[in-house]
Parts: sequence; C-alpha cells; structure tokens
Amino acid sequence: MISEEEITRLGKGIAAVLRDQREKKELSKNALAQKAGISVQSVAFIEDAVNSPSVSTLLRICDALGISPEKVFREARKRE
Repeated sequence: MISEEEITRLGKGIAAVLRDQREKKELSKNALAQKAGISVQSVAFIEDAVNSPSVSTLLRICDALGISPEKVFREARKRE
C-alpha cells in the first residue's frame, strides 16, 4: 500500500515536472492556463504543490504542454 509520504513526494514531483516543462516551452503561467482552459491560480497551486490536479486537469495541462501523463509520472518518480 502506498503511504501518505510517498503520495506527497510523488505530488511534489509531478508539480516540479509540470513547472519544468512549462518553463522549457517558455510559457508563462497565464499562457499555460489559457491553452489548458484552466485558471492561472490553478496552474500556480498545482506547480506549488498546494493542490493536486484532477485527472481531467492533468490531461488538459499535458495536452497544452505536448507531453503525455505517462511521461509526467515517469519523470516525477525519478525525482523521488
């Protein structure tokens, strides 16, 4: 069974991967929010690991960044 600590670490890793991918594509938080159809505040809270994205929000962000959710999880696991 996955522990709360592991979930927290993975969540922080996902946040970092999404932020890094956004910065790599030279997108502002506002530009990503517009492309993904979500609020800038949502992007900020997700990147700061304040909130975890829902599956639909994660899929929208991944689509806007041109990456797969699998890649996000793979990269997040490497950061643990």
